[in-house]
Order: sequence, then C-alpha cells, then structure tokens
Amino acid sequence: MELTLAPNPLHQQPQTISLSKVTTLIGENGSGKSSILQSIFSQKLTQKKYIDKKIVCFSSGQNEKFSNEFLRHIKKTNANENNLQFSCFYFDKSWSKLLIFLATALKKGGKVREFLTSAGYADEVEGLDDTTTLKIAFRLDSQYVRQVDEALNREARGDIDTIRQTAFHRTLESFIENCIRDKYDFDVPIKKDIFEIYPENLLEVSFDTERLEDGEDLVSRFDPEIGFFIRASHNSSFLDKEASSLIFKNKNDDNPIELGDLSDGEFQLLFLYAIIDLFDSSDTLFIFDEADSHLHFANVKKFWDSLKKIKGNTISTTHLLDSIYCVGVENVRILNKGKVHLPSESNELINRLSQLSNIKKSEFRALTYYKKIVLIDDLNDWYIFRELYKKSKQAFGVPNEYFDELFDQVAVVKVNSGWNTHNCKFAESKLGWVQNFMKFCEGLDIKTTEIFLLCDRDNLPIDGIGTEEFSLKVQGIKVNTGNALKVHVLSWRRREIKHYLLSNSALGECVAALNNHNLPESAHLQQFHNGDYLLEKCDNHFNVLHETREIKKGKESNFEAKPVYNNYLASLPSDFVKNILSPFIEEVEEEPYGFNIEMFQEYISHIAPTEISEDITNMYNFIIGKL
Repeated sequence: MELTLAPNPLHQQPQTISLSKVTTLIGENGSGKSSILQSIFSQKLTQKKYIDKKIVCFSSGQNEKFSNEFLRHIKKTNANENNLQFSCFYFDKSWSKLLIFLATALKKGGKVREFLTSAGYADEVEGLDDTTTLKIAFRLDSQYVRQVDEALNREARGDIDTIRQTAFHRTLESFIENCIRDKYDFDVPIKKDIFEIYPENLLEVSFDTERLEDGEDLVSRFDPEIGFFIRASHNSSFLDKEASSLIFKNKNDDNPIELGDLSDGEFQLLFLYAIIDLFDSSDTLFIFDEADSHLHFANVKKFWDSLKKIKGNTISTTHLLDSIYCVGVENVRILNKGKVHLPSESNELINRLSQLSNIKKSEFRALTYYKKIVLIDDLNDWYIFRELYKKSKQAFGVPNEYFDELFDQVAVVKVNSGWNTHNCKFAESKLGWVQNFMKFCEGLDIKTTEIFLLCDRDNLPIDGIGTEEFSLKVQGIKVNTGNALKVHVLSWRRREIKHYLLSNSALGECVAALNNHNLPESAHLQQFHNGDYLLEKCDNHFNVLHETREIKKGKESNFEAKPVYNNYLASLPSDFVKNILSPFIEEVEEEPYGFNIEMFQEYISHIAPTEISEDITNMYNFIIGKL
C-alpha cells in the first residue's frame, strides 16, 4: 500500500511512503511523527484523499488535535442523521468500555472474546458472551419527543422526509426496545438513568443503514453499529459513555469485577483488540499513535503479532525498543524534521538498536547473581516440569512451598534449541547463548557455577542420550568454559515434556486412544505404572520386562539384567500426543489457543504419583545437586 503524504509544518514537500502490513515511525520528540499521522487523518476527513480507504485512528493519550478534528467532523455531519456508516473514526480511552463491550458482544470469533474467556473474565455459551455487562447512562429528552410527534403529524399529511425515517431513528427505536424499555412509543421522555445492557439484547438490535446519495456508493464505509453509537454518544445526547462501567466475571470468586480492576496492560491490550475486531478489513488503514505505551513487554509482542495478521494495514509511532524489535527493521521508517527516511538513510535506527544490546547486558548481569541457570525452549515446559516433580513427591507429605523455594533459586531463561535435523548441532542456539554469556562474564566476579541446557529430544536417537554421569545428558557435546563454570546439555528421553503428561489415571477412558494397535501391549500405559519401561503380563498383573541374560559357553555371564526402556511411548509423534492432551490442558475450539494453567492443574490432579516418570525426579535431583 502506498500513501502520498501532504506537506507538514516541518517538511514543505509532499512525500510518498510505501506501507507494509505494519509500518512504524520512529524519531526524536519533535521529529514530526504525529504530524504525519494527523495529515493522513485530516485528508481522509475532508475526503481530499484516501476515498477508497477506511481509516481508524487511536491515540494512547488525549490527543487534542485528532480529537478536535473528529468532533468538528461529527458536528458538521450531525444534521445528516440518515448517515450511520462512517469511513473514518478517532478514538481515545474514553471509548474503551463501549468498544470492548461491542467487540465481545458482536464478534464471537474475535480477539476480545478470546482474551476474556481464556483469562477467565467471561463465560461463552453457544457462541455468546454470557457474563459481560455494560452499565451505561441513557436518556431521551423532551425535545426529541416533540420532534417525533411533529414527524408523525407531517407523515399524516403525506411528508415522508421526517426524523422517523432516518437510519438513526430506526436504529434508536430498536435499541430502546431491546436494551432500555420494551414497547416504548416516544410519547414521553426517558429520564437519565443507568441501564444494564447484555450481549444477547444487543444482538437483537436492528442497525439500519442509510440511503446513499448519488456517487456515495464509491466511498468505503464501516458497518453502521459503531456509527449509531458515535451519533448517540455525541455530546451525551442519548448515551453518556463517561457515565458507564464494564462488568466482567471474576475468575477468583463470585464477586464481579470492572474494567478498571484489570491491569493497565490488560486494559490497553483489550482496547486495541476491540478496535481490530470491530474495524479490520482489507481496505482499512489503522493509525496508532504510541498505542504500545503502558503495555507489559509480553503484551507488546502480542499486540504487534496481532497487527501482522490483520486484513488491512497499519501505520504507527513508537518509542519502545521492544516494539522496534517486534516490528522488524524492514518495517521501520525514521522521521527527521518531518521527512521520512529508510533505515539505510539514517543512523537513528542503529542508535536505537544499540540500546537493545545494553538491555541484553543488563539481563546477563542479573543472571550472574544466580548459582544455577536453566535454558529451556518454552517457559510453560518449566512450569510443567515443576508441577510434575511436586506431584511425584506428594505421597511424602512435603509441602509444595519447600519445592517452590528450591525451584526459585534457579534462573530460567527461554532460549530455543535451534535443532531440527541431523545437519544441525544439537542445542546450537543454547550453546551460542552460553558463549555470549561467557564473553560478558569475562573479568567479572560471578556467582553462577552451572548452566543446564534442557532440550526437547525431537528426533535425536535415544542412544545419543545418557552417560555414566547422568542418564539424561546428551553424549558427544562438550563445552569448554574453564573450571569455574560447568555447562550440561540435557535432553528428555521422551520426545518432549508433554509426553510425560501421558497418564493412565488422568486420561481415563481417553487412554484407549493411546493404547491402540500402533503400540504393542507391553508398551501400553497401565494404572500406577509410569510407562518408562516395557511390561509383561503375568497372571493379570504387569511386571517390568528385563533383557535376556547373555549366555557364554553354556554359562550365564555377569551381565546384569536391566529393564527394557519403553521407546515406543517415548518416541510417539508430537502431533499425536498434542491431539490427546489438548482437550485437557489447552483452550480448544476451532484451533488450540494455548496452554491453560487452570485446565492443566485440573488434569494433573488426577495423575497418580507413581505414574510420573523417573526422568522428572532425576532431572530435578541433577539440577539442584543431589546427583
């Protein structure tokens, strides 16, 4: 998508900027970032450019330039109450409650609904948000009642061009009937009061469309739902969005919570998700002015990832280094005195990104205060490991707080293994991280004594794991860090950590999907057995299979019989295991939405301690130094 930018106060020549899916402007304060965004917005409002585009602008603060322009536009078009289909909007945080409610009510497959249900703030029943409520002030004054009465008289005389025939009135009539007062005839005013609006009521409202004038069908427009609420909220004529509250389910107890009870990061992310849900289309241009401010660093990535998946395009501004990293260098443009530059034409991006390396150094410095560091592919994997270990020790009566304290003494860092074929070096990315950490630590007095590289086994042959020192240590990988710091490359004998969640007791009847014809009976999961070794059936009981003793010259050798490892179970394909476990530990509708702690805790509560693999205990003991 290509935009032609009008001259701005700092640069008097028109400019052209080519937009990718997400394009972000960076620059010092006063460089002209907001002026660029405002010029796009202004040209759209005046219909001088971007006729074929729909534009939605959001500012994290109270941007008076945007706000005043949009209010003037609303006032100018207010007389045309037949027009509910706008093609340009500006929103600040005063719209948050209304837009979030509209998004969860109207967009059942949207990101707002997904966020609320997955976080436990809403229940979904048959595709409907069954718990969220909007409390909002509504009134209908006597002047409007007189206008309706006058319209009835005019219509009786044959006049069809009255207020009652406008799209706004027809929608207002439906809104009042379904959300405010049933069987209302516009014969008396409605005094201002707080009314509760529920998603199921809102879905019954008929949002009427306007009759377009000649040539207006060429203009791209949004759906009329938002147009109605814009009109109804203007100057609090009908709805007072400031006198409102948005009520959610409380995931912890029966007392409901308000939007204001959520963290600043959750609030901001929900609001941004609402704007995307309600307005995204192939011809939409989102203008976000520092929309990422106040977001927690984890939510910054979620925000930019969601923008990369929209149908439309985004042009934004940011000051956050995390955002620059998430957006990608190729999508950044530098503003200097109102002029747009590519990254290759300015040192600004280099100066900004150099600060990222300082952040990494700060992270390294913080880690040097820990004696033990664990690198793992996913932090959820570490959480699963912790909970499995605590479950395995449940029968001993040791409180979980004891184990939590020991686990918290270990620093855990998410680093991908970077291994997927035999042409790569196993744990290569993690080994690279160690080398960078060692370079940083040169000459420093550090407390770190050991680093553990926990890797998924994937397709690594089982005979590549296990040394005399430790059964889960990967063979053939040595890391020379001197005598002060030891590095251990470790791998699960099973393909990945989720394989250790396979449990006869927890799966219940679903264990049949696992114990199918693709596994020999000796590899089946049985109650109170952890599945580490193959089993043999004797008198309706299962015993661990042992290797046949080696015979030499008619005599038994000194070869010690060992259990036969259950590599059938350990090497099950990841997708197969995921399909079995997902209904128990993930939010699943049309596709998995990710790890759910509450569901996981419910699942793991059914695992018998004796069904947990000895790999879990051995890994814990090795890390904390008991082996």
